[in-house]
Amino acid sequence: MSTTSLPANARRSASRLSVRPPILASDILREEVAPRAPARTTIRVWLAAFAGACALSAVAAHLGFGPHTSRVFEGSLLTAAIAAVGAAVPAPYMVRAIVAVLAGSALLGLGALERGPLAPLGHQGVTHAISALALTTLLPAALLFRARFRAFRAARIVLTVALACALPAVVLGVLGALDASAPLPVRIADGAVAAAALTGLLGYMGAETSAGCDRWAALILVLGSLRVAVQAPQLLGAIAERSSLAADATDGAWGYVIAAILTLAATTIAAFGLFQILAIALGSRARTVDVHQIAAKPDRGREEESAGDRDEG
Repeated sequence: MSTTSLPANARRSASRLSVRPPILASDILREEVAPRAPARTTIRVWLAAFAGACALSAVAAHLGFGPHTSRVFEGSLLTAAIAAVGAAVPAPYMVRAIVAVLAGSALLGLGALERGPLAPLGHQGVTHAISALALTTLLPAALLFRARFRAFRAARIVLTVALACALPAVVLGVLGALDASAPLPVRIADGAVAAAALTGLLGYMGAETSAGCDRWAALILVLGSLRVAVQAPQLLGAIAERSSLAADATDGAWGYVIAAILTLAATTIAAFGLFQILAIALGSRARTVDVHQIAAKPDRGREEESAGDRDEG
């Protein structure tokens, strides 16, 4: 329509286009190598799984399965309620991470003292239990941090500290695997856990790769919980020799299966909580890292080949 047919006081309606600032590739890479709130949804899923595992332990204790220690039913039910509230109720990122660490560590610590639904964890002694928990919580948390913050040099320092804390468990696992008097499933489990811990050394690879550290963390968590389940034949034999252990033992293999499931859930949420606390504490420094250093280095062979082609030309 011609504008000359409009009244003199009419104004042209010009549509204003909102132009957003361009998104730089460096900003995308920076968000990838230093996320602001990693595993925000995953921690809620694992808190819900932990609540379900605790509820299963409470039902088993009510039916007479599991460790015959005091307050197993009440403790499992209370922990399940706390974990369920932490998974369902909206909460700040830091608060949920702390709840996850406290909920998982509380049951794991009681298990190391042969109390609560995870009493089988402490049947081999407090030293063995604490070293095993250091391996199955600290090392997975450090591996997750290394996987998500792969360009951050401090992630390798965190991994070094975690490997040092896991070293006693690795030594005990190797000794257990070489113990000819132990049942074969227990020896295999000890050796598998020790070998899985050594995968943490892959975290020292270059900044251009995550080295699959998140997968190695999951492997350590799964093998650590399976080791609890395969102890049943060994401990039942020990119970037959020492009647004093009968009060703290589980009723057959079901108690160990329940303890293994609950161990997997507890160590997982504790590891994820520690990982998130590390992300909050060091994430701001990680975001100052030059993202261009994670670019893959060109293949030296291709460089030499291209240089040769130029010389021939």
